[in-house]
Amino acid sequence: MGVVAWVLRVIVGAVFVLHGLLFAWPPPRVRERIRDEMPIPPFLVRLLGIAELLGGIALVVLPAADVALPLANAAAAGIAIVLIGATALHAHKREARTATGTLLLLIALAIAVVATP
Repeated sequence: MGVVAWVLRVIVGAVFVLHGLLFAWPPPRVRERIRDEMPIPPFLVRLLGIAELLGGIALVVLPAADVALPLANAAAAGIAIVLIGATALHAHKREARTATGTLLLLIALAIAVVATP
């Protein structure tokens, strides 16, 4: 189960690093779409992106280096909160596929954190 947990941890971490980069420093076209679709100010979108980026890195790097494991678990909890909020937002907007995707990421995160030795 350890290998599966690590694969899930790396996948969720990579998704959050990439999504965080996209939110923190979006290209112009993406910036316009985020502005039109996100119900929060651009400053908070950037802050969320930086938090996602750092959380994704902490989720993988800290346990791999076997340091600051409580911080890695805190990163996982923060990512879970973001995923719950994203699932609720997409469900409210009736975006079933996106809501399902974020819910699956949440499940993968939970399995990865619980099953990592």
